[in-house]
Amino acid sequence: MNNYSNKEAHQDYNLVKKDLDNKLNKSVKNQLLSDAPLGVFLSGGVDSSLISAIASKHKRNLNSFSVGFKNQNFNEAEYAKKIAKNIGTNHHEILLDEKKTLEIFDQIGDFLDEPFGDSSFLPSYFVSKFSSNNVKVVLTGDGADELFGGYNRYIWINKIWKYLNFLTHNQKKIFIQILEKIPRVLVNNFLSLINIFIYKKNKDLQLNNKIDKFFNKIKNSKNSKEFYLNLISTEFTFYNQQNDYMSEDLNMYELNDQIMYLDIKNYLKDDILTKVDRASMSASLETRAPFLSEDVFNISCGISNNFKVSGNTNKIILRDLLSDYVPKKLFDRPKMGFSIPLSIWLNTILKSRCEEFFDKKNLIKYMDIIDIDLLQKTWGRFKITGHNSDLIWNYLILLIWLDR
Repeated sequence: MNNYSNKEAHQDYNLVKKDLDNKLNKSVKNQLLSDAPLGVFLSGGVDSSLISAIASKHKRNLNSFSVGFKNQNFNEAEYAKKIAKNIGTNHHEILLDEKKTLEIFDQIGDFLDEPFGDSSFLPSYFVSKFSSNNVKVVLTGDGADELFGGYNRYIWINKIWKYLNFLTHNQKKIFIQILEKIPRVLVNNFLSLINIFIYKKNKDLQLNNKIDKFFNKIKNSKNSKEFYLNLISTEFTFYNQQNDYMSEDLNMYELNDQIMYLDIKNYLKDDILTKVDRASMSASLETRAPFLSEDVFNISCGISNNFKVSGNTNKIILRDLLSDYVPKKLFDRPKMGFSIPLSIWLNTILKSRCEEFFDKKNLIKYMDIIDIDLLQKTWGRFKITGHNSDLIWNYLILLIWLDR
């Protein structure tokens, strides 16, 4: 955490941006060195687009790879294609659908080798397998969100917690219970309408599940650290409190610095990098993350928070830097994340597998570690409402692993 205490009080934005550009170019150039065929993951988002744009400067005939979905509400591949055309990469795209998912579903336990609940492992695996047909090494944009304030929580957690902090824990619960009375369909339709006017995107945002999760996370949070832990957890029933960084006193730092630090020590290491490593190694593909070079890391820790997050905009300095390589109109849009149509798939193509794993006859052998009644009630509610899809997925992955 000491890296965050070395920030200069007054920083020249243009000098910091130039320094970041130089360090990032150096990192990418170093990681392009390879005896094996090399390419880049290109999702069309800010991070992978910046790495791909810089890499295309240093390497001719660069191959780029993206994964999309036939379900357009989750498909970002069209943006990747436009970026690739602009920077001149040889672009390759695979579309993930129900059939491809079912083909490898029963192998997930072998790929992961542990209960790992991030459902974005699926697109990560498919794009890795697809890329390995052409290259053996790829550069990724991993680490940028944690280092430069890319997650939406960095924007609104300060605003929300600032006001909620005036309430006692019980008052927070009562406040959320009142909000929970508002029908979800009204909230989702209202936010979708805003999305149409602001971003000209007429699509269902699928927010019901996210709203429920968010309300639960606030209700179960006594302080900002618990709020953070709730944000990154499916169920905050226990946590690995023995980690040194979880017992550190972070109150002397700005809230966003605290969250980014915890994300680097926890979410980046235990989720993002683990997911990419398992997915790519399952496909015999090596991944490299230029954002995680020591030079780039040190810059991210030392720069002002206002260069990362301000108002309703995140990754400010990365967006600005990318606009020097790619026209802003090609990437200026809300963050989509690397999500899949999980709620839809669990209620359709994976429903029979869930019924099989969640059957009481199958669960009885795990009664010492799984609350069978709670699982079945959660599954029953999900089939009606589509809520808590992340929790259902976690149950499913755990049982796949246990049944190996």
